[in-house]
Amino acid sequence: MCTFLNTLPKKSKTAGTAKRKSLVLSIKPCPDQNGEKTWYRFRLLNFAGQGTDRDYPFIERYIHQKWRVNEKGYPEIEDEVVCPVTKWVEWEGNRYESCPVCRYANQQFVTLKESNWKDADARRKNRDFSRKFQGIVPVYVVSDPNYEGNNGKFKVIMFGDKKQYDAFVKKVEAQLLKANCFNGVNAVDCCIHMSEVPEVRNEGQPNEYVYKNKVIDKILFANKPKDLPAITKQAVDNFPFDATYYTSSTPEEIQAFYNKHIKVSNDDIVDDEDEVKVFDSPKVEKKP
Repeated sequence: MCTFLNTLPKKSKTAGTAKRKSLVLSIKPCPDQNGEKTWYRFRLLNFAGQGTDRDYPFIERYIHQKWRVNEKGYPEIEDEVVCPVTKWVEWEGNRYESCPVCRYANQQFVTLKESNWKDADARRKNRDFSRKFQGIVPVYVVSDPNYEGNNGKFKVIMFGDKKQYDAFVKKVEAQLLKANCFNGVNAVDCCIHMSEVPEVRNEGQPNEYVYKNKVIDKILFANKPKDLPAITKQAVDNFPFDATYYTSSTPEEIQAFYNKHIKVSNDDIVDDEDEVKVFDSPKVEKKP
């Protein structure tokens, strides 16, 4: 039986205005107590591309993002495109030179360098629009020490530091020589520990200060394999890993991102006035 309504919903799946839930598990400092460490425990997932040609368990890509502050005062991503320097993105021409966002960020870097690193505006623009690396790892959350609501869910770990991601991959490769660490049958868990490390900025200068930097300082693997019955083919099929992250941006989409967030608009110039006529100055004849 139908239900009659008299309002328009602000968010709707059918209309495409529903906000997709984030798959990213935000790793926070572990709440260690009395010298005992607590850990994030994951089971790494390894499955073929879900209707795609992906042939690697993790997704490596570069993106351009535009951030904003929402109504609650929190930063959030306003817009995002996949940069063509991403290896698996199909692209015609030189992918390093044909991205307008990359060109703009590089121009800002040159301006910053020519200012002897003093141009704050160029520094901000280069930081905001330079391409960012993402190493995206699909996982099943066995235990989240900060939020139990994540336990038993399929999530992704997002590495923004290329060196840290490469170190993680090497640990996985070394572990596979000892025992399986993928999926739900006879495999070991991956354990990650994050802590806060004090770091000094502008040391020896009047504006010196100390802040706490959040770093992943331990990545280990358990030594007892076990089964996780919750990791089934049906559950993985319902996990939108490829649909969310193994996607490309067309040249038109990247240009639209550039036009919207970077390009200077001339819409405020009204071109309806009479043109100013320019006359050539009269030539003076030389007397013989």
